[in-house]
Amino acid sequence: MNGLFLTNKNVDKVKVSKTLLNLDLKLSDKFEEDKIFIWNGEPDITPQRANLCFGWLDSWEVIAAFKDYKILLKDIIKTYINIEKFIPDLRIPVYETGAFFLRNNEAGNLFWNEFLNLSIEYENNVVGFSIALWKVKPFILTLPCNWFVK
Repeated sequence: MNGLFLTNKNVDKVKVSKTLLNLDLKLSDKFEEDKIFIWNGEPDITPQRANLCFGWLDSWEVIAAFKDYKILLKDIIKTYINIEKFIPDLRIPVYETGAFFLRNNEAGNLFWNEFLNLSIEYENNVVGFSIALWKVKPFILTLPCNWFVK
């Protein structure tokens, strides 16, 4: 996964909506900060909103926005076999996987590893994210789909 890795200590030092660093995040990566923002360059987010999310990570383990209220997981999943063993009802909204926040704790790390593994297995980040949420069950704050600048 390539993207921008920001922590609550460096978000003010960059212009978040215009900066993209290419970092290769792997399963073996260990985060040193307690609050993490994973970003693939789209959608844009203002530094003010990023700072709000970093503050909310005191109470939540994952913060992500809905991708679009009209897109459900059942609309994306056409050929995946055995997904119902993880998610019994596919009529759920999907999340924007291009930008989300994690707390660096046991649930956040477990979610991150499940997300990466499942995204590779299913070759789809949206599917990986959805299954990881169901498997790990972190405390998630869901933001409205217009939270990020489109």
